[in-house]
Amino acid sequence: MNHSRFTFLLVCIAAFLCLYIFGGIKTIEAQENEVYLPKSINSTVGGAFTYQGHLRDGDSPANGVYDFEFILYDAEVDGENFGIYSVGDISVEDGLFSVQIDFGPDAFDGNTRWLAISVRPGEETGAYTQLEPRQAITSSPYALYAADADTVDGLHASELGSHYQNVVMVAKSGGDYTSVQAAIDSINDATAVNPYLVWVAPGVYSETVTMKPFIHIQGAGQMTTFITSVITGSEYPPSNATLVIASYTSLRDLTVYNNGEGQNNVALLATAGMTQTVVTNVTALAQGSGESNYAIVLSGSGTGAILQQVKAIGENGSSINSGLLNSDG
Repeated sequence: MNHSRFTFLLVCIAAFLCLYIFGGIKTIEAQENEVYLPKSINSTVGGAFTYQGHLRDGDSPANGVYDFEFILYDAEVDGENFGIYSVGDISVEDGLFSVQIDFGPDAFDGNTRWLAISVRPGEETGAYTQLEPRQAITSSPYALYAADADTVDGLHASELGSHYQNVVMVAKSGGDYTSVQAAIDSINDATAVNPYLVWVAPGVYSETVTMKPFIHIQGAGQMTTFITSVITGSEYPPSNATLVIASYTSLRDLTVYNNGEGQNNVALLATAGMTQTVVTNVTALAQGSGESNYAIVLSGSGTGAILQQVKAIGENGSSINSGLLNSDG
């Protein structure tokens, strides 16, 4: 098998230490210049973290059993390594896999670490194919663990700002903002190396939301945090929605709802080549009494998103009801 045809796409890294170390947002440029973003995985105290990825064999998602080798470094190039962690016979289905990695409690001290990844088919015993570049694991916040609906990492909303960098709280009371869009609009310096998290407390937020790159949104649960609107439009493909997602972002742990009465009612929308976005543990509902209801719409050449643990329901429309619409390229 020709190893050089492999393309590796990072989906998620999260490392936890003492309290927690949060995997920073940094893209991986694979052999075909395809990139995915990290996804947070909650973990217990220690040096272990969960790694989820997407592996392509040529132009198609890999399927079968593969061996992986992970090396943790203290530099992006060269540097000291903190050991090698190898795992064999990992099942890869439609390109997706998940691996538990542990370099021990002394591997993380709060400084940035880089993870080098190599892969080979499980039936082979030869050399691994190394994937470039290394992936940075930083202490920048990416997503926080919600122990219950009222707290994050055991902290109440008013306490988060003093404990974590780049976290903006939205809450009906006691947060930094009462509007999700206002919180997003307040952030003007988000980048790949300086990402933000907008955490949305329990409640119903009646507004439309347009995300920005490198600003991630996390709610307190699918049936706990709601973003809802009645926005509608006559264009096709639809051009507006309750929530419009952007590239280099993630959306998780909430419900997005559209109850419009017009021609096209959309809950979640991505357009114009938007890519490298993760939507996970999200419910998208379009249930208005108008003509057509679309829970999720992806339109435009190159537009795409990773959807994980997503419920998408379009119903009640007099013409078209769709959970997921891929349209216009």
